[in-house]
Amino acid sequence: MSLISRAIPGLFGGVSQQIPAMRHPTHCDFQENALSTLVDGLYKRPGTRSIANNLGVEWATGSGSSGNCVVHVIDRPGTNPHGVILTGDETTPLVITDMVTGASETVTFPEGGKSYLASSDPENSFRCVTVADSTFLVNTGVTVTALGGDGLTWPETVNFVYVKSAPASQLYAVVLTGFGTASMATGAAFSNITSLTASIIDQLNLISGVTAAQSYTTGLIEIHTTGPSVCYVADSFNNTTMVSLRTGVDKYTDLPTSHPEGYRVRVAGDIKNEPYLVEFKTADDRWVETRDYGISRGFNPATMPMKLVPVGGGWECRPIAYDERLVGTDKSNPQPSFVGKTIRDLFFYRNRLWFLAGDSCASSRAGTYYNFFAASTVNVLDTDPIDIGSAVASVHTLDHAVPFNEDMTIWASTKQQFTLKGGDTLTPSTARLVPSTSFETDGTVSPKTMGNKIVYPFRAKGSSQFGLYRAARDLVSNTVESITDHVPTYMPERVQAIEASDSFKAVLVKHIRGSSSLHVFKYEDDGEKMTQRAWQSFKFDSTMQPVKCHWSGSRLYMFMNRIGFTSTKDRLTLAYIELDPTIFDDQASHPILLDGRQYAMTASASGGNTTLTFDGRHDISKLVIFGSLGGYTTQYTVISSSLSSTQTSLSIKGLVPVGTIVSMGYRYTMAYRFTEVLLKDKDGVPIMSAKLKLLKILLNYKNTSTFKATVEIAKSGTYSYEFNSEGVGTIGQLLGTTTNLVSGAFSIPVQAPAQDAVITITSDSWRPVCFPYAEWKGNVNMSAKR
Repeated sequence: MSLISRAIPGLFGGVSQQIPAMRHPTHCDFQENALSTLVDGLYKRPGTRSIANNLGVEWATGSGSSGNCVVHVIDRPGTNPHGVILTGDETTPLVITDMVTGASETVTFPEGGKSYLASSDPENSFRCVTVADSTFLVNTGVTVTALGGDGLTWPETVNFVYVKSAPASQLYAVVLTGFGTASMATGAAFSNITSLTASIIDQLNLISGVTAAQSYTTGLIEIHTTGPSVCYVADSFNNTTMVSLRTGVDKYTDLPTSHPEGYRVRVAGDIKNEPYLVEFKTADDRWVETRDYGISRGFNPATMPMKLVPVGGGWECRPIAYDERLVGTDKSNPQPSFVGKTIRDLFFYRNRLWFLAGDSCASSRAGTYYNFFAASTVNVLDTDPIDIGSAVASVHTLDHAVPFNEDMTIWASTKQQFTLKGGDTLTPSTARLVPSTSFETDGTVSPKTMGNKIVYPFRAKGSSQFGLYRAARDLVSNTVESITDHVPTYMPERVQAIEASDSFKAVLVKHIRGSSSLHVFKYEDDGEKMTQRAWQSFKFDSTMQPVKCHWSGSRLYMFMNRIGFTSTKDRLTLAYIELDPTIFDDQASHPILLDGRQYAMTASASGGNTTLTFDGRHDISKLVIFGSLGGYTTQYTVISSSLSSTQTSLSIKGLVPVGTIVSMGYRYTMAYRFTEVLLKDKDGVPIMSAKLKLLKILLNYKNTSTFKATVEIAKSGTYSYEFNSEGVGTIGQLLGTTTNLVSGAFSIPVQAPAQDAVITITSDSWRPVCFPYAEWKGNVNMSAKR
C-alpha cells in the first residue's frame, strides 16, 4: 500500500454522462448554478438583477397562456438595446422596452396592420429580423394572398387598325365580328397611306353600328362599335400592310408612332421569349411594357411581413409598400412562389431581401428590396428577382437561413442543408440552391452563428443534442462536430431557442415555456480545436421562467415570466446577469449572488424598526434583505411581513442608516458533484488493478465566503463539513469596513473506497464562492502488477 496524491487541474470541464473511466478529471457528475471557466475556475453564477418589474404584459394566473409571447432584441451599435415584445393581442400587439432603463416606448400603427400581428400562439408564430434601422416582423401563420387586378379589361367596343403602307393595286379588308366587313381594291395610282386610311374609314362608317375616324397619327384608325367586336385585317400583299392592334403585332416596329393611352397591345415573342404587352405613354412619347389585362397586380401587403422603424422618440409599425407587378403575364412574370403559402423566415443576402416559404426561396430585385417582379419580360436582367426551389423531393419546408462561410446556409425541416450559391455575381441565371449536407436537425429552433461555426439542435435518444456545423479543412465540404456526445441525455427533448455569445464564448439553451432552467455551454477554442467544452445548468426560482435571453458582451439580458407577481396576474419582467466576475455590483465590492434583486420602493421607521415595501408578491422564506453604505454590505433580519395584491411589506430589525441602499433578492443554491476518483496511468487510462481508498479532497478556494462539502459513503452514511469565512478574522472585517472573503485550501475528509464516495459542494451564500482547482490523496493497493 502506498500513499499518493493527484491534482485535479481545474473544475472547468462541466458535466459528463460518460462512464467515470472515460471522463477527464476536470469533469463532474452534476453542476448547477455554477459557471466553469478556464481563467477563474469554478464560481457561483451571478444573480439576476431587475431592470423593470412591469413591461405592460400580463397573463391571468393559471390561464395556461402565461409567458406565451415572443421577444426580439434590437441591439444597434451606439444605442441602448430594445426589446420588442409581440403579444399576439390585436389590441396591443407590440410593446417596446429600453433594456437599459426599463422604460416603455411609444408604438404607433399609422397605416393599420395590427390584425397581421394577431395570434393565439405567438411564441410559435413570429420571426423577426433587424437590418440597420428596420426590423421585419413575420407572422408564420398568415398565408400570403394575391391582389386583385387593376379593374381594366380588354375594351370590347374599341378597336384600332394601323395602316403601315399602301402598295398599289391591292385588295384590303377590315373585319369586325358581329358587324361586317369593310373591303376595297386600289388602283395603280393609289399608293398613299393617307388616302388608303381615309378610304378604309369611309367604308367602315357604312357599316351599321360602326363609327371610325383617324386617331393621333397618320395611318391609325380608331373604331367604335355599339357592341362587343374583335377586329381582323387582311390584304393581298401577304397581309403585311395593316395590323389590328386588338389581335396584336408581330414585332415592336409594327406599332404606330403615337396612340391614345390606356390601350394594351400584345407583341409576339420569339423562340426565347414569351409574348409581351405594351401601352403608349404620352409623357414618354413611346410604347412601354405593361401587364396583361385582368391579372393580379401582385400580393396583398396586409398578408406580408411588416416593418418596425424608430421615429423620433418612439416607433412606427406599418405594412410595407411592396411594388406591384407592372409588366408581363402570369406565365412570363409569375407571382413569387411565396404567394399562397406562409412565410417561414426572411433574410438579407447579396443586396436582396429573401423569403423562405414551403420548399422555395424567393428574393427581391437587387437593390430594390420590396419588388419581387421582373422589370421586363423581354430581357432577363441580372438584377431581376430570384425564385428557386429545393432539388430534393423529400424537403417540404425550408425553415431557417444562416450566413456561413461567405454563403447562406438554408436549413430544411428534414435532415437536409442547402447552400445558396451564385458565384461572384448572384443573378437569376447563376443562383442555385445546392444540397450540401444531410444532418438531422430540429426545425423548430433557429440555428445560430458561433464564430466561424453554426450551432444547431437535433433530437436523439429522447433528448436535445447539439452540433457545430463548420467548413472542413479542405474548404470544399462541410462537417459537424457534436458538442453533446459526452452528455447525450442531459437536456430535455424539446428546447425553444439557443443564444450564442462570441465575446463570452458561451451558448445558452432556453427550454420550452414553463421551465425555470437554462443550460449553458461554456467553451474555449483556438479557432479550430476546442480546449473547453463544459455543460452546466442555471436554475432559478420556480416563479422565474425565462422567456427570452440576449447576450450583450458579458451581460445576459433576460425577459422573465414572473408567476404570481400579483394576486391574479403573471407578469413579464426584465432582468440581467453580469457574467464578468471583475465587474462588481454597484452596492458592494463584490457580486451579490441573489436572483430577482430589486430596490425597496418605500422605507419608513417606527418603533425602532424599519418597514420596507417591494413591488410584487414574494415568498418571504426565500428572500434576503440587505443594505449597502460606503461599500460595506449588511444583511437585515426580517421580523414580520405582509402581502397585498401587488406588493410585499417587510419589517426589519433596527433602523436603516440614512443613505443606505436597501435591496432584496431570492437565495439560490450552487451545487457541484465531483466525478468518481480513479487512479490513471500517464496516458489517462484507469489502472483497473489498483484499489484506491480515498482519504481526502483538498479543495482550493479563492475570495470565498461560505460553502458546505457533503460526503455520501455507500452503506456508511452522509457527512457534512462547512466552511464559513466569518470565522477567519481580517483587519477589514474587525473594523467593519469590508466583507470577509478569503482564500486557501479546505480539507474534506473521506476515508472510504473511491468508488463508494460521492462528494458534493454546495453554497446558498449570497456572497462569492470560487474554486480554481482541487487535489485528492489516497492509499493505493495494487492487487496485481501491470
